[in-house]
Amino acid sequence: MYLSLINGQIKSLDETTIPALDRGFLYGEQVIETMLTCHGQVVRLDQHMERLFHSLAAVSITPSITKQELTQHCLKVSSFYPKGFGMIRVMITGGIGVGLTSKTKKNSQYYIFAWPVERPVSPPFSITLRSSIKHRSNLDHIKTGYYFPAITACHQQEVSKEKGQDVLWVSASEEILETTTANIFFVLHSPNKKLAHQNSPNYELVTPGNHGQIFGGLTRKHLIELSKQHGIIVHEKKIYLSDLSQFSECFITSSVQGLVPVVAINNHVFQNGKIGECFHSLRRYYETTLT
Repeated sequence: MYLSLINGQIKSLDETTIPALDRGFLYGEQVIETMLTCHGQVVRLDQHMERLFHSLAAVSITPSITKQELTQHCLKVSSFYPKGFGMIRVMITGGIGVGLTSKTKKNSQYYIFAWPVERPVSPPFSITLRSSIKHRSNLDHIKTGYYFPAITACHQQEVSKEKGQDVLWVSASEEILETTTANIFFVLHSPNKKLAHQNSPNYELVTPGNHGQIFGGLTRKHLIELSKQHGIIVHEKKIYLSDLSQFSECFITSSVQGLVPVVAINNHVFQNGKIGECFHSLRRYYETTLT
């Protein structure tokens, strides 16, 4: 079931309309939040709401709805997916009005869209990444609905017939940042590591540091905390394309898909194209926290 909630009313997507002069539609003046529902409940709902309203304040959009009201709307929508998983996308725009100055806008609008999703995929699907340079923006830490650079990079990849299912953003100096919609992790095996006890993991995780050029996702944050609880050391630091040979496995994280394995970046292949055991363990840890 695909549905929307606008002005407090549930509608099918076929019945859904957006005002032609909505500034989110005209100018891309919008902040979004994407959430996973699990058996009728929204995963990490409070954290998503906190981030959404922080983003709204950062771009000077005054919402026409309170955090508590929006939370209740999301719970209402999630109740339509009592079994399995669903996806909720909240979009809050700058309102209705023509012109780029704040004098012309009024009545911030909010929209909630939802649909069912299949996850986790079993066995999990894997992806190949192709790198592309990301130009820094002062909005990198805010979840907006502006995806044109990502769409363009994906289109260029398709046109050039490069093999890849997503784009890996890197800086001009080939520092690894993130993918178009997810954060990235690498597995570093430590065969000579002195284990605290017999069941301690013999690997560590490495992920790009949150230094203003990546979007610090909630799943990224949760996995870092979860890994430490299981005795896994996590390094947040600069990683370059030239470092790929150090790592045995790679995966990406996002709110809806959770953990997704990466089998190759450009011409570098991990685990001979197979999904590693460390990923399977980490995914098991993560999936148990959803219910």
